[in-house]
Amino acid sequence: MDPVWVAMTAHHRLVRVHPFVDGNRRITRLSADLLLFSLTLRYTFDCHPALDSHLYFEGLREADRILDVRILLDTVGLIDLEG
Repeated sequence: MDPVWVAMTAHHRLVRVHPFVDGNRRITRLSADLLLFSLTLRYTFDCHPALDSHLYFEGLREADRILDVRILLDTVGLIDLEG
């Protein structure tokens, strides 16, 4: 299984249930980052507080619509920690 897909799916599903009163984006970003890094030891998601909220939520809605979380990578992106 593709580790990027696994981590992005975990992010999407967790943010979708909105489990916290506050901090849902921060916690889901952190959990997805930790999962991705633990699976690859190389990549992290490039999502940070400055990420345009409108684009982020549009990406989430589009992932729901087409049933494919990889569309979120267009919004979030990846950072290769090895260069």
